[in-house]
Amino acid sequence: LGTLVFEQQIVRPVENVARQALRVATGERNSVQHLTRSDDLGLTLRAVGQLGLMCRWLINDVSSQVVSVRDGSDRLAQGNEDLNDRTRQTVANVQQTVATMNQMAASVQSNSETAAEVDKLSMAASSAATQGGTVMQTVVKTMDDIADSTQRIGSITSLINDIAFQTNILALNAAVAGSYTHLTLP
Repeated sequence: LGTLVFEQQIVRPVENVARQALRVATGERNSVQHLTRSDDLGLTLRAVGQLGLMCRWLINDVSSQVVSVRDGSDRLAQGNEDLNDRTRQTVANVQQTVATMNQMAASVQSNSETAAEVDKLSMAASSAATQGGTVMQTVVKTMDDIADSTQRIGSITSLINDIAFQTNILALNAAVAGSYTHLTLP
């Protein structure tokens, strides 16, 4: 009888505490056993049950924090990937801008050289036009001189024609007078 009481009062409650402690240690989600005992074994069993609940809360809280950290890490990794993509795109854009600026610089240099060549050609054309103007003035003066000479030649030719006409008339008169003289003389 004493053994039976000892087993019911001490051994079974201690085994019960051990089972509850094992459930807490293995993370089982079983609810805490309610005991009506208020002695040390009852208090120990309640404390083990409370420890199990607190461990479960702590594990749930840590799990939640791990999920939050994992989500944050995923977002950070995605953000880094996006930043990396944007950085690559920016580098490509900068390289394209540099290439375009180099092309523009080459075009400006070419335009500058072309403008210098055009300036030389326009100077040569201006000089040729000035010389052409001088030659044209000389030609116009020469043509004016030729026109004056032509008028003088025309005047001289007209005078020669007048003199020749008068000489012909005089010669005709002399011939007529000579024939009268020849007829009237014995």
